[in-house]
Amino acid sequence: MKRTLQPKPRLDHPALMVLALTLLLVVCALLSWLVVEGLSALSGQKLPTWISLLAAGLLMVPVAVVVNRRLPGIRPWMYLLPATLFLVAFTGYPLAMTVYYSFTNYSAAHSGRPDSSTQMGVTRSGNTLQLGEATTQLRCPQDQCAGQILEIQGQQAGKPVTLKAEIAAVQGQAVTLSDPLPADFIPTVVRRINKVSWVGTQNYERVLGSARTQLFPLLGWNILYALITTGINLALGAVLGILLHNKKLRGRNFYRSILILPWAIPGIISIQVWQTLLNTNFGAVNRLLGMLGVTPAPWLEDPLWAKTAIVMVSLWMSFPYFMTATLSALSTIPEELYEAAEVDGATAWDRLRFITIPLLSTSFVPIALSAFASGFNNITLIFLLTGGGPAMNVDDPTAQSTDILLSWAYKTAFVYGGGEQYGLASAIAVVIGVITVLISVVNFSVSGVFSEARNTESQKKGWTLHLSPQVKTVLWWTAGLITVFFTVKTAINLKNSLGAPSFAIHFQAGGWFYLFLGFVVLVALISGVMYLLSRKQKRTFQQVFLGTLTHAVLCMTVLAVLYPVVYVLAASFDPLNRLSQASLGGPEEPLLIRARVLPSLTGLDLTNYKTLFNGVQVQTWQWVMLAFSVVCFVLMQVQKFTRGMTQNMPAAQKRESWAGILTVVFVALFLVTLMPSQFTTENPASKFLLWVRNTLLISGFTGLVTLALTTTAGYALARMQFKGRMQYLMVIIFLQMFPGLLGLIAIYSLMNTLGLVNTFTGLILAYTGGIIAFATWIYKGYVESLPHNLNEAALVDGCTPWQAFTRIILPLSGPMLVFIFLLQFIGSYAEYFLANVLLTGAENWNIGVGLRSFASNQFTVQYGPFTAASVLGALPIVILFFTFQKIFVSGATSGAVKE
Repeated sequence: MKRTLQPKPRLDHPALMVLALTLLLVVCALLSWLVVEGLSALSGQKLPTWISLLAAGLLMVPVAVVVNRRLPGIRPWMYLLPATLFLVAFTGYPLAMTVYYSFTNYSAAHSGRPDSSTQMGVTRSGNTLQLGEATTQLRCPQDQCAGQILEIQGQQAGKPVTLKAEIAAVQGQAVTLSDPLPADFIPTVVRRINKVSWVGTQNYERVLGSARTQLFPLLGWNILYALITTGINLALGAVLGILLHNKKLRGRNFYRSILILPWAIPGIISIQVWQTLLNTNFGAVNRLLGMLGVTPAPWLEDPLWAKTAIVMVSLWMSFPYFMTATLSALSTIPEELYEAAEVDGATAWDRLRFITIPLLSTSFVPIALSAFASGFNNITLIFLLTGGGPAMNVDDPTAQSTDILLSWAYKTAFVYGGGEQYGLASAIAVVIGVITVLISVVNFSVSGVFSEARNTESQKKGWTLHLSPQVKTVLWWTAGLITVFFTVKTAINLKNSLGAPSFAIHFQAGGWFYLFLGFVVLVALISGVMYLLSRKQKRTFQQVFLGTLTHAVLCMTVLAVLYPVVYVLAASFDPLNRLSQASLGGPEEPLLIRARVLPSLTGLDLTNYKTLFNGVQVQTWQWVMLAFSVVCFVLMQVQKFTRGMTQNMPAAQKRESWAGILTVVFVALFLVTLMPSQFTTENPASKFLLWVRNTLLISGFTGLVTLALTTTAGYALARMQFKGRMQYLMVIIFLQMFPGLLGLIAIYSLMNTLGLVNTFTGLILAYTGGIIAFATWIYKGYVESLPHNLNEAALVDGCTPWQAFTRIILPLSGPMLVFIFLLQFIGSYAEYFLANVLLTGAENWNIGVGLRSFASNQFTVQYGPFTAASVLGALPIVILFFTFQKIFVSGATSGAVKE
């Protein structure tokens, strides 16, 4: 009988590969732990837990090389391993622990850590401990102490040892333990551990039990807030994007550069500035309303006005993104469509109705859904602007009139008055997670993300809902009527809640009418003059008028964007702190300045900026680096102005680029080399440069770690076909659904266990875990857009997959790598919530926590130093944003706009 040679079975099943990697990791972790424990025994000092984890990761590198040669099917999983470890440790584990904590009584009183207030001396008699004080000092009733856990410190063989033991029974001051202690152990001090207990669905019952007073009101406002902000941001952004898309519009690059400014300024700085401008007692916004003849509003003191303020600030901060997304979507519409329509006699209005809006609506669906999901969990704006207030429920400070679900959870866990009820906050977070998943599933289904993960032919096509024209008409009219009714009712309620201002104000009756009349006359006058001047060009008066009106609308929007920026910029140079003065100016000042509508430019100096640098001792070599940066900056500007005079344009651009890079490098080196010992004053405001240095270190290292992890994972998912790929992509998508703050409680507990609280390392790991799923996904998409024959040619030429990745793919990924780095850098630059929880000392603060301290009464509020710090704090990000504007904008909108 003839025997046939059977092919060897391939050992590439995903479960087998994951099992093999897990075993390798366990072995490496065990070996690393043994080494670290040995070093601890030799040195007599206990090394932190994270040292063992770091050593295990380093040991995996040579092991991976060997295993990869012996087991080829494991290669894709080796590429995925670094990112997977981070996803499991800092994304998956916190989410899983959040679900677990929601079924426990985890809180400040039940934290699983020793309670220092129960510490007392102890002696031993067999398996019984004789306490030095009454059993009540253990802070548990005598009949309920059984089952509690004690931490016992003592000596064993002449060395300090700490043991844990469970209480079996208590009688007087005698405590009997469940398990025997080592015979040679001599106890000296005992403390009770605050035990975390399982409480079942108690926390969920509390959340649902308060549905009428907390859950439903907050959920209703949460959904309404996300809908309103998405709608108005999308509408304004679309209008401005359509206006700026006109290539015949003069100054369109100028308008775009100014209008994108709110997007470039870090959010926490914008919010803090607006909180000052909306202050009921001396805010510039109320003074501007007075000049317009409108009664000043209690912006942050009345619930309805506070919600209006939130929507208004959200509009100022977010419309540039929608404007940019609109411009990106418009750039994909073929010009031939407009030319053909114009030949057929279609007017500009017809082209807008039948070409622009229908094609834009397809792109706006995923943009709107993503914006809704983002707005649903936008805790930063609400918490920092209003703190969730004004008060709605005096008995519960965690759920107030402007709170959303996520701020309710955060305040329950970490804000004074919440009781540090981590278990209850975790239950709220789980409820938020369920709602967010439902929203995200709809978003990903519509935008085609699920189809892309499955590699179907409709890679970027999601499902669409087909409705008859009659149904669409009914839905549009219904939505319009509801919107009008809601708007009118809100306007009436806002008017009824107005009252007399509590500060001096210049009230100009009918000011809004005079402003409107002047606007109309000015537009008509300019239109008439421009029409007379352009008669030779055969332009109709309607065309001239619409062009002038476009410029007028854009100029008004530019003024609205620049008003808070200019006001704060002037206040930063004002040593008299006139920003917070409730009185009016003197009669000798111009009207708008006297009314405090515009800042006074008299008596300005650098006092506030000097306050930020008092007591900073800069070394000579650091001054030299700063001088080099100034020289490089001057050379860059000279090269920019003389570029048109040179014949070798590429060489001139290269010199200009290098001068810019060296400027950034020298400034970064100057800031990074500053040490805490160089800040000699006790005033926290003088530690501003230290906060900048901390922020650069944290954000810079986070960006680098993110790149190192996501590039290998994204490359494997884009270029390697292996079993389990689709399942891994679905996990990536699933993890993207959850906002990072949902697992904040578990992250804090994890960092506390690893000894990384109040360290930069802990914050860097937390930031990286939060961005890695999204960064991996977008890098995978970028690699898939590169020609596949690049890889194939490299492999034919004898390159290994790793060489093809490092020598071909990475060099071509420059723009996307810059985008990922900037995305993480800007996102973590002024982040507040994670930094506020994990960084406890002023010397370790980042800019976000430092600036927040100016307005949170942590020390006396000083609006002069605060505005100066805001200007300097925003400057690095604004420079980075405008330097890499094309890369950042194209990367940020590429995932939202369909092609």
